[in-house]
Amino acid sequence: MATIQELSRRRRNSSGSVDLLTACRVILTIAVPLLVVTIWLESGITPFSDSLSGGGNTTMTSSDKGFTFTLPPKIIDGVSVRNHFQSRAGFNSTQTLIYFITPTYKRVTQMADLTRLSNTLALAQGIYWIVIEDADMCSQRIRDLLDRSGLPYAHVAEKTSPNSVMGKDEDTVAKGVKQRNRALDVTESVGITGVVYFGDDDNAYDVRLFPGLRETTGVGVFGVGYAGGGTYERCVVDKATGKVSSFLSMWESNRAYPIDMGALAFHTSVLQKDPKPRFSSEWDRGYLETKFVGLLVNSKEELQPLMDNCTGIYVWHVKTVYPYDGDPLSLKDRDPEFKKILPTV
Repeated sequence: MATIQELSRRRRNSSGSVDLLTACRVILTIAVPLLVVTIWLESGITPFSDSLSGGGNTTMTSSDKGFTFTLPPKIIDGVSVRNHFQSRAGFNSTQTLIYFITPTYKRVTQMADLTRLSNTLALAQGIYWIVIEDADMCSQRIRDLLDRSGLPYAHVAEKTSPNSVMGKDEDTVAKGVKQRNRALDVTESVGITGVVYFGDDDNAYDVRLFPGLRETTGVGVFGVGYAGGGTYERCVVDKATGKVSSFLSMWESNRAYPIDMGALAFHTSVLQKDPKPRFSSEWDRGYLETKFVGLLVNSKEELQPLMDNCTGIYVWHVKTVYPYDGDPLSLKDRDPEFKKILPTV
């Protein structure tokens, strides 16, 4: 028969074993999920999903303005986190998401253009606005404008190299190429099923454009006002087949797909093609659209006519111009509120 001392020693040993077993279970419970999440984040871009909370390769934190998140280093590729900020505040999950991609660069009319565009997008709703500055760093004034818009957005800086030219044209800098490609990376990282549209900051948009964009199931095309030197450009639809049969264009109409950038929309599923569709600075000036569409479809018959079978003009290729000769005169030495007001204009 065991003594009291032996029983006491056994209880202590048994208790120690239980405590050790419990500790191991706790460690495994915490470590395994963390390992799985780490592997998932490092594995690259995830397929698109219909769920806002489950979409994309992102690291999320809460804030008083909704949810903000930054892309993992694999996507940022060494660029400072300050160059990429995303907010999901105000997203309406009941509508098909439109990724509205807007490359922009600093100029006299930049804030006027972006302000007008933000007001239009606020009316449209269901928009995820991706603004890519052609700059080394994201500017605070545009960040403030995006916050005021109330839209979910991504704010990215992607500088065009001064040595980057379009194809054989050594006099034309490849503006918009790196910016649009970066925006497509952002779109994939978010991972929510939707429609992608390239919307220049100085175009004019009818709100009827947006429900039309949401009808996109593949690669959609439609008409654009004031494009290619004409009153408008558009695709022609065969009434018998309902497919695109030809294009009406004033400039280089012999292109395979003679359309303006504002005349194109496509479903996010298209981004899963291999190789991934991206723009190239090796393409000649004026051929970005036709070359890019050529990566998405094999023939014009595969295109989906939108906006009343390409008869509705709901976007205009316009340009805001400073109304006076020369650069604006500065009130820096006369207005005590100059530093406060300047970022808004």
